[in-house]
Amino acid sequence: CHDCGQVQYPPRDACANCLSVRLEWKPASGRGHLISETLLHHSNELYYRALVPLRLGLVRLEENITVLAHLHGDCPTARADEATPVRVRAHLDKAGQAT
Repeated sequence: CHDCGQVQYPPRDACANCLSVRLEWKPASGRGHLISETLLHHSNELYYRALVPLRLGLVRLEENITVLAHLHGDCPTARADEATPVRVRAHLDKAGQAT
């Protein structure tokens, strides 16, 4: 938000904090901490059926927002006793769709 600086996630038409409509797109750092994770064994979506089991996690970014992300196999496991630092990146598949 241009007026109060609040990060909006997911994107919206007005700021959730001050209701300003003066919102700007800015890149996020991608740095954060893995809060929790789970392993998805079933999906009703055809695309994801081919990918299960699929590792998903909640990541708290430095910008103070939490995102749901697919976790790479090399990503460390979430730990309850200490923060697990991770980096979130956006990827496009061969069709140009976000993955």
